[in-house]
This record gives sequence, C-alpha cells and structure tokens, in this order.
Amino acid sequence: MAEFTEKENDAVETITVEVLKRVSGEFDVTSIHYLNFKQKGIKDLGYIRHCENIERLDVSHNCITSLLPINKLKQLTDLNISANQITDLEPVGCLDSLQSLNAAGNLINSFDSVSKLAGLEFLKTLRLQDIVNKLDNPICKDQSYTITICYLLPSLLTLDGNRLSGPGSDLFKLCQEIDACFEAPREGPIRESPLPVPWVDDVMLSKKPSEDTNILQIEQNIRDILADCHNLNKRAEKSIALTMESTK
Repeated sequence: MAEFTEKENDAVETITVEVLKRVSGEFDVTSIHYLNFKQKGIKDLGYIRHCENIERLDVSHNCITSLLPINKLKQLTDLNISANQITDLEPVGCLDSLQSLNAAGNLINSFDSVSKLAGLEFLKTLRLQDIVNKLDNPICKDQSYTITICYLLPSLLTLDGNRLSGPGSDLFKLCQEIDACFEAPREGPIRESPLPVPWVDDVMLSKKPSEDTNILQIEQNIRDILADCHNLNKRAEKSIALTMESTK
C-alpha cells in the first residue's frame, strides 16, 4: 500500500514524479496501483496523470480544486476525493473503470456536474454526503436530491450509504416514503378520522335466541370474520419475515 510514512509526513502542495516515486517506492510510476495522499495539503494533482495503471486513489481532505489531471486514469476503480474544494466532476466522467466515488464535502452545486457521470457503466457506489462526518455538497440540500440523482444515474446501487436496489432497497424506499409523509406540510383543516364501524350490525345482534336459523347464520358470519383475521395475520407475518430477510 503506497502512503506516507511518519518520516514522509510533510505537506505536498503539488504531486510531482519524484513525490510519486518516493511515496510508492516504485521506480516506474506506471507500476503504481494504489496511492493514499489523504490530508497532505495537496492543491494540485500534477503528475498523477502518469499513473496510468492506478486502481485506487485517496486524495481526501486536501485543498484540491481541479480534477483535470485524473481524466487519463482509465484503470481507476475506487476514487476518494472527499473534503476538498471541487466544483466540477466532469473529469471523473472519463474514468471508464470507476466503480466507487466518494465526493462528499465539496462544492458541487449543480446536477449538471453529476450528469457527467452518466456514461460510467460500472459506477455502482456514489457518496455526495456523509452524515457521520458532517460532509456534504450544496446540491444535497435540494428537496429532489435523491430522486434526481437516481434519474441521472439509474445504474447506481448505493447512494450516500443507502441501498437503491438489491437486498434492503425496498425497506429503504418504504422508510423514505414514511418520512416524507411525516415531513409533508399540511394544508387546510385536519380531517377527522371516521368513527369505528361495528363488525356485526345491530340487526344481527337483536335476533332472539329462539330464531335458531338466524343464530346459526350469525355464528357462521363470526367464524368467517375470525378466519379472515387469521389469514390476514398470517400474511402480515409472512411480509414482515420477507422484509427482515431482505435486510440481512
């Protein structure tokens, strides 16, 4: 794993060929497959473009404003650019092999910038906000944020740590819908709930015990009602079990 050691912990504003060789231990930068430049004060990715065979790159928590030097990294599968000052993701759209992108904590304020990722057929994981670490982007505050991202990138499996498809996705969508119902503003007066309606009407209950035929019919109706309740309970238990299974 190529990263700074304790003796190499000095900030590096620009990534040069010399820095790449020193950090990776490789004589030829095309032999580098992984680099970790997290929190090193980097402002310019510089010669990172020469690492044409790199597969994983972490340049998070720096001062990077432009991603242009990475647009030639066709073998890159995992990119972490979180906590920088990036406004445009267009260069990322050239990374044909990219599978996972963490861009939380930047200055992305346009869905047009995200749309540049639409051609990445292998991109399955995207993070634009990180609630745990309090990192996000201006577009994350848009009310249609999740819906728009899903529309622009329909092949995504995970957005901001939440499953969009596959096991657990149905439960996530259900929770979203419930949250939306609670958060939706109410207009006009609150509608009163309808009064409960008895399962058995007064006419049926008023029959005299001597009317054997009617009593038998009442008993049968009650049995039918209880049977329906039993079936509904079994269906509910089955649905809950399936939901719990899908979240494992």
